[in-house]
Amino acid sequence: MAAFRDLDEFERVFVAFLKDLAVDDKTHSVAKSGLVIVFRVSDLGIDVVTDSTVEPRPGAAYQVYTTPRFEGRATVVYETTSDVIDRVYSGTLPAILALVLGKVRPHGEHLLTIVRARGGLEHAIPLYKTWRRHHYHQG
Repeated sequence: MAAFRDLDEFERVFVAFLKDLAVDDKTHSVAKSGLVIVFRVSDLGIDVVTDSTVEPRPGAAYQVYTTPRFEGRATVVYETTSDVIDRVYSGTLPAILALVLGKVRPHGEHLLTIVRARGGLEHAIPLYKTWRRHHYHQG
């Protein structure tokens, strides 16, 4: 069973979660890192962009938005599916295993991203679990 019924549901759950993180950089790893991280979500035909090259301001430590196809300069593009994103952020699929199995295909400066955003995913997983429980009711 797919994690999300459609693009709208994905945006209401996962993209809204990333936007909530960006309010005050809850993972303490993205703001001012200079990273542009793109999730290319193949099953939904959308790119989710996290852009920390923008100047942080109250209510937006960095920018999160969606676009049909990001054409700018990304630090890394992670090609994957919405189901894999949900499994990684839910903690049911370790990110390293997703990479090794080819469920996430990085393009660009993947190692630089890991170094600069170190610990971000580990901080995000429990936050996503709570967010998903409160903002997503499948059925």
